[in-house]
Amino acid sequence: MVRPISQKVYDAVMLDSAAMLSHACLLDFGLDRCTDEEFTDRFGALQTAARKGATPEDFDNALGEGVKLTALVAKYGSDVKFPKTAWDLFAECE
Repeated sequence: MVRPISQKVYDAVMLDSAAMLSHACLLDFGLDRCTDEEFTDRFGALQTAARKGATPEDFDNALGEGVKLTALVAKYGSDVKFPKTAWDLFAECE
């Protein structure tokens, strides 16, 4: 089962509607703490991945992990690098 936050991000990139993303979406998918240019690059990389065949399940599997987000978009031809997400940083503290 896909978590609602993953489905929401998937839907937003398919609809080309960043405005529908909540702060939780931004945080979980490495779209927070970035410049406008970085946001555009990352959102675009996710959008390309979804439009080329990535599924909501793929998004769900990458949620919260910068390395997995980078691997997801790379699979569909992007060289965009996602930083560590807040979830990555929390895991380092454990």
